[in-house]
This record gives sequence, structure tokens and C-alpha cells, in this order.
Amino acid sequence: MTDLPPSTPTMSTPLLTAEDLLREPEGTSLLTSIVIVSFYLLTWVGQSEYAQDITTDYNHPGFICYLNHSILVLMFPLVAICLKLKGGKTFSEHLESWRGTYTWREVAWVYSIVAVEYAVCIWSWVLGLTMISVSSSNALYQLQCVFTVWFACLFLGEKMDRRKWLGCTVAFVGIVGVVLPPYFQDSDDESSKFDSIMETMTTLGMIGIANAVAVVPLLFVLHFSGQEKFGMPESSDVGARLFVNACLSFIFDLSFALAIYLTNPVIVSISSALVIPLSFLADNLLHSMQINYFSIGATPMVLVGLFILNKDEDDDEDGVEDYMLFGDGEEDVESSSPQRKNRD
Repeated sequence: MTDLPPSTPTMSTPLLTAEDLLREPEGTSLLTSIVIVSFYLLTWVGQSEYAQDITTDYNHPGFICYLNHSILVLMFPLVAICLKLKGGKTFSEHLESWRGTYTWREVAWVYSIVAVEYAVCIWSWVLGLTMISVSSSNALYQLQCVFTVWFACLFLGEKMDRRKWLGCTVAFVGIVGVVLPPYFQDSDDESSKFDSIMETMTTLGMIGIANAVAVVPLLFVLHFSGQEKFGMPESSDVGARLFVNACLSFIFDLSFALAIYLTNPVIVSISSALVIPLSFLADNLLHSMQINYFSIGATPMVLVGLFILNKDEDDDEDGVEDYMLFGDGEEDVESSSPQRKNRD
């Protein structure tokens, strides 16, 4: 997630190629991929709904975020157990390999900054859940892809071509279509895949440690500024629900890492828009909120917009035949993919 290797692709690197679209993750069946992505989406919606519910009894979003992120330290014993079961590297050897050429002081500094930024972002999200529905919140979340493209063009000099304009426009219109109507109504092998999952879990665990230390001053700022007065849960029931909420957050982060590496980033990125109709359904079942079918109908526009934004630029010139998911398209993929040519 955050400890990017030196070979990390720049914004000009295609995010989605025809090869990515047609690639089936090795060792992962279609049914397994569907189950993994479905579990990831359900934990996303479930944790969001639970976080919204608990703020009604314990309105301290800053402390809730602190607990949710600090519990990520449990990734470390989980990684140690997985390494022991697989055999090979010890946990200490894994940590040395994970940090690469960085010193532990540099790691502590970087992850403290990441933890603070992460805490501020999630604090604003939890605070916002008290003002809007989970479905609207998850729809607005999809704007992150649009803003990433805009900021890359603004600050990094990325070229804003017709494909990006089309993707941003379609996704933005789709998101507006989801959010606004309610207000007007009453190839990796198995070994490298395992290592990647362990590295991501270690990264999350390091964020948990950094959060437990570096975010404490923010809690004092919130308390003494009067923005959020600290207070212990009024009952053991609320305390137990705080713990459950933190566990749900932990499960969601873990499911995200598994979904990324057991399927592929493209599937996870595009399927994330499916949390919108799932959130509408959850809002209806849990809070008796009326389902807005116009908003649900706008969800495919979000999916199409995200697909266009993630689509490989060079494939626009090669034609649509490489994207045919039925028939014999693999030979075209092999010859047209710029990544495959570079590897060869």
C-alpha cells in the first residue's frame, strides 16, 4: 500500500491492459474470486453501517478511528503465524526484507505521517456518516478516482486526453445521479502472491503501530479545542460495540488485501462501485430508508466511468477486438500488450 518499491509505475503507466482484463489469477478459480470480492464488498458495507450506528450512542469519531486503526497491529501476529505455517523466513527476517534499504527511523517517520493523514481522512468520513447515508457516502467515495486524475494533470503534468475526460465525466455524472436524487424526494506465482499479501499485512500492521503513537496528539487537540471531548463509553455494551466495530474494520482491511492479490487490482477497483447498490439495500433493511431507483440506475455509469479511467490508453488505438471476452482473443493480447513486449 504505502511502502512503494523503486519500480512503482508512474501516472503515465497504463492502469489496465487487455492482458489484465483477460488474465485469470493463477491458482484462483472464478468462484473463489467471486466469493473473495463479494466478501470484501460486504465487509465494506457492513463496517460502514456499523460505524454509522455506533456514533449515535458514542459520538466520538476521532477515538473510534483511533481504535479502528490501532487494532491493525494484530496483523503482525497474523503474519508471524502465516510465515510459520508456510515455513522459510522467520518473522524478523521478513521485517528486514520488508523495510528494504530504509532505516527503522525512516520507516517510523514515514508511517507516522501516513497514520496521521489516514486518521484525519477516516475521521472526516466517520463524522460525515452522521450527516448522510452510507449509500451516499460510498458513492462520494468513488470520486477519489476522478480527483486522482484531475490532481495528476494539475500537479504532475499528466496529459488530460479525451479518454480521461470521458471517464471522469461519465463517473462524475453517475455519482451525482446516485447522491442528489434523495435530496429531491420526500500473474504472479503462488509464492510471490503469498509474499505480497504478507508485505501488505505488515504495512497495515506498521500503520497500526504508528497510529497508536502518532495520532494521540490529535486526540488531545480535538479534546482541548472542544471539537470532540474525550469520554469513556457510558456502558459495557457500548464498549463491546466499539470493539466489534474495530474488529470489523480489521476484517475489512484484511479482505481488501486478499481481494487485491487473489484476484487483481482492476477487479477490485471497478467492483468497488457495487457498494453503492449494496449500501442502498442495507440502508433500506436496517434504517427503513426508501430505495431510490434512479440512484441505483446511475450506478452503471459509475462502473463505466471507472472502467474507462482504468483502461489502457494504447488499446484505444489497437481497437476493441482485444477486449472481446469471448472467442480467441489471447493471441492479440499477447502481441499488443506493451507490458508483455517490455518483458520480452
